[in-house]
This record gives sequence, C-alpha cells and structure tokens, in this order.
Amino acid sequence: MSRPPRLGRLLLRLLLPRHEIADALEGDLEEEHGRRRDASRVRADLWYLGQIATLPWLRLRRRIRQLEVRAPRRVGTRGGGLGGRIDAWLADARVAARALLRHPGYAGVAVGTLAVSIGSATLLYSVVDGVLLRPLPYERPDELLTVYLTSDEGRESDNEIQRSAWDAHRASRAHVEAWRSAGGPLAGVAGYTSRSGPLEVGGVAQEDIEAILVDRQLFSVLGVQPALGRLPTEEEVASAAPVAVLRHQTWVERFGGTPDVLGRGFTHRDTPYDVIGVMPPGFFFPTDAGGDFWAPPPVESRQWRTYYAVARLGPASTTEDATAFLEATARRLGEESPEHNGYGARAVPHFDHLVGPFSGGIRLLFAMALLVVVIACVNLANLFLARASARRAELAVRASLDQSSLTSAPAR
Repeated sequence: MSRPPRLGRLLLRLLLPRHEIADALEGDLEEEHGRRRDASRVRADLWYLGQIATLPWLRLRRRIRQLEVRAPRRVGTRGGGLGGRIDAWLADARVAARALLRHPGYAGVAVGTLAVSIGSATLLYSVVDGVLLRPLPYERPDELLTVYLTSDEGRESDNEIQRSAWDAHRASRAHVEAWRSAGGPLAGVAGYTSRSGPLEVGGVAQEDIEAILVDRQLFSVLGVQPALGRLPTEEEVASAAPVAVLRHQTWVERFGGTPDVLGRGFTHRDTPYDVIGVMPPGFFFPTDAGGDFWAPPPVESRQWRTYYAVARLGPASTTEDATAFLEATARRLGEESPEHNGYGARAVPHFDHLVGPFSGGIRLLFAMALLVVVIACVNLANLFLARASARRAELAVRASLDQSSLTSAPAR
C-alpha cells in the first residue's frame, strides 16, 4: 500500500507529541488514505492533506498532556518523535529561565564572561579579515610588487641602524622611469610619494589631508579606473598640472558626495587644484592615511628620493626574475649617473609590503583571543559542575520521588 504524502506525515509528527492517541490517529488516516487511493491517488492525497490542515491541534495536544501527567515517565526520558523533542526543549528552556531568575548574579557572571571573550575574538577576527583575508582592491593583486632600493654603503656601515635599513630605501623618479623604459619581466612600473597638509574648500580651512603624488601609469599598473570623471592625461602629468582625483571617502566627507564635484576647486598646501575624477569605493593607498586625493607630482620632485615603486609581474615571471632585472637596471643607472651610484634593488610582494610587519602580531593576538574564549568556556564548565554537585542531594530526592510514583501507579 502506498504511503500518504510525506508532507502530511511530517506535519502530523511535528505538531503532535508521540503518544498512543497520535499513533492511532496516524494509523486511521493512513488506512482511509489507502482505501481512497484505489479510486484516485490525487484525490486521496488531497483528502489526507485536508484532514491534517483541519485537525484540532491545540485540543489534541492538551489531551495528550493531561494523559502524560497522569502516567509520569522516568527522570530524563523524552517522548519519541520530533514533537516530543520540541516539547522537551521547551521544558528545558523554562527550567533554565526559572534558574536564571532565581540566581541573577550567577547568570550575569556567565553571560558577561562569554560576552567579553566572544566580543574580543569577534573584534580581532574583523581585523584579521580586513587586513589578512580580504583581497586588496586592485586587479589581480597577487601580481603586484613593491620595489625598494638597496644601499651598498648601508650594508657595509658600522652603524647598526643603517645596516638594518640597507635594503629598504625609497627610489627616485629616475629609477622608476629607468625600470619602466627597460621593460624586462615586468608588465608595468610606476611610482608614488605622499605629503600631508591643510585643506581649504570654498575659502574654509579644514583638517589636514594626504595627497598622493603619482604618475598616470600607476592607475594602469594597479588596474583601477575612476568611478566618476577621468584620470590625468600624459600632458597634465608632464606639466605637473594642478588637477586631482578624489578618494571616494574624501568626496563624501569633504565635498558632500555631490555629482557636480567635477570642476570644483580646493587648495592644499597653498596649491590650488581642480577636481577631475573620483575613485571607486574601497580603493585606498598603502600609506598611513590611505590617501585622500591623487595629483601629478611637481617638477622639482624628480630629485626626491621618496618614491615607492610599484610593479606588476609579466606573464610567467616570478619575484626572483623581477628582483634580478631591477637590480641590474639600478646598477646600470648608477654607472650612467653618479648620484645614483651604489644602489641596487629588490622586489617584494605588494601584500607583504602592506602587512608584512604586522601579520605575525595580528595572528598572535587572534590566537590569544581564541585562547581567552577557550579559557572562559572551561571556567564556566567548572562553575556549572560545581553547582550541579551542590544539587546532588536535591536531584537524588527528585529521582526517588519519581521512581516511587511509577511503582505506585496502577497497571494499565
């Protein structure tokens, strides 16, 4: 005989606890369904579902509860089926609520301990996710490299500070242009530097912001385009035109996030700029402030040795290939220009440049936060065990009373 619809049987077992009444009802419905199925299976299924939908659930559950009170079960037993398990969970919840109301201090200590430990772990996980797990807001960030100059004088110096920083010198624009023009295993090279100063919008002075001085190739190396407006042209970069591309956050906070920001002017460090673009949300630069706007570097910055160089690996190239190429090019530039003599180069993955000094500490803090959670759970478990041992006599009396009621109950 074909079984009734699974949905109907599931509802019946979910809404009624396991009992002789529920079993008898299920058997009667299944038997009638079998008789009706001989005429039409579809009509039999519809009839079965209709009976399930129109049953007096509350009255049946109340009657079953009355019968269960008259015939108590052993301590710790539960009714069969999903309905019985739900009733048991509700009963446990009611007991727990009464216990919490009787001992609010104990409940406060337990909840507070868990809240502090879980909150600290959640906070540090958000840091780990934002710094270590979430990909950088650039196109194929695993191909990006940060390039440092290495100093022969610093490596051989007797000064411990100079020796520790011999391979972490910033480059000049001449180095960036030499690496870019030489080609090699790199798909692109660009440089940037930064400087902070007061912002003035509409004649009103505001807080200091950070300007990132870049060449146009940097945006193509990173693989990003403005969400609004355009990038500086080659002519604007060559002539150091006072044009600026705003960070999305700066556009919202300093300029109100209005679309008519293009063409508006502002002043930074006594230099007037015109806004020509706005970068997409989430885009930032690896500086202390993340960059507030991007502008072409001034002409005199060619002599600055304050540039970070960013490169993108070409197809089938490795970081070791890039380091060998950058080193050879820097040495060749030193032979041609005495002011650049004595410098080599090395490349590191851009991600390591951003979080390398902090990744170990962040992981250690996150591990310590997880350890705090484990310690809190162990302490709470010991506290619960201590309370349970203190109630041993009470539980023994309850079990004895329940066993005696079962012994004295009349046979059915």
